[in-house]
Amino acid sequence: MDSPALVRRGEVVRYELDLFATSYLVRRGHRLQVDVSSSCFDRYDRNPNDGGPYGTAAVPVVAHQRIHHSALHPSHVVLPVIRRA
Repeated sequence: MDSPALVRRGEVVRYELDLFATSYLVRRGHRLQVDVSSSCFDRYDRNPNDGGPYGTAAVPVVAHQRIHHSALHPSHVVLPVIRRA
């Protein structure tokens, strides 16, 4: 998307997110978890999910995220892996 817009209910949208440069050591047998949210408080201001300017919503709207994973709508997370010697 080139400019912010509300997503219509039931609409499937492709997002590519840059999660910034970082690194973690994941030991053998450990697992990673991906959390999907419409906000990142307290890094960013609260998202009222109503499409209005931040800080103006009297009653925030509950947001529902859905990850589609099918042949028609494949979803994936790409994680570069560097193996220790």
